[in-house]
Amino acid sequence: MAFENSGGSSHVEISLVVPYFNPGKHFMDHISAVVLLLRHSGLVFELIAVNDGSTDGSFEALSDFREPEIVMLNHKTNQGKGESLRNGFRHANGAWIGFIDADGDLPAYQLQRYLDVVTKQTGDNPDMILASKMLEESHVQASLIRKMSSYFYHFLVKMLFKVKVRDTQTGLKFFKREVVEKVLENTVETGFVFDLEFIVLAIGEGYSNILELPAVISKRHSSTISLKSVFSIFSDTLSLKMRLRNNSHSKH
Repeated sequence: MAFENSGGSSHVEISLVVPYFNPGKHFMDHISAVVLLLRHSGLVFELIAVNDGSTDGSFEALSDFREPEIVMLNHKTNQGKGESLRNGFRHANGAWIGFIDADGDLPAYQLQRYLDVVTKQTGDNPDMILASKMLEESHVQASLIRKMSSYFYHFLVKMLFKVKVRDTQTGLKFFKREVVEKVLENTVETGFVFDLEFIVLAIGEGYSNILELPAVISKRHSSTISLKSVFSIFSDTLSLKMRLRNNSHSKH
């Protein structure tokens, strides 16, 4: 499926995608806070909420919210975070396209720093803006095992992909529209490794001006870490490395 809105809509400045799958009881408060902040920014925006087969009533609750800036997409079955983001990005009209996790672990107020960058109040016109848990200014409430997993994953990514990015996986990112249009249809990952794949492909296309901003992550509301999920992410990461290496070899 091709990019739905090539060229975008000239009046939409920010498209923010929110993928969700049974996001928990803080979902609607989080969405309300995100919409309120974006409205106060004065920017023309759209919030693209992608339901990934939720069974907890969150899709129905959001349907009743009826805010004009919210675009709702619905997957009848769970297809994974990567596929949800891909679908949301394809429908985006904004000059900048971003996403934020749905459960409220990343509080909405920190979006303001990203908006300041994209409106050129701060920063140096980056191609990508990434939230990073690894910066000293970040404030992260997480269990010891989650912190250890994050550091080990950072080491693995740095070793395998040689990218100068401290954190590829925190669920808050913004990309210039041209980056999304260039990279999106080359992505294939459907799960959590989509973030890494997108960043690696974008850098490969020459979009290497990356700004990492501190992340604020509150106490985890809805997600738990398990050995199964850790193994799946690491396995998918190794598979991504093998696929990209094979693709590179086939071009020579």
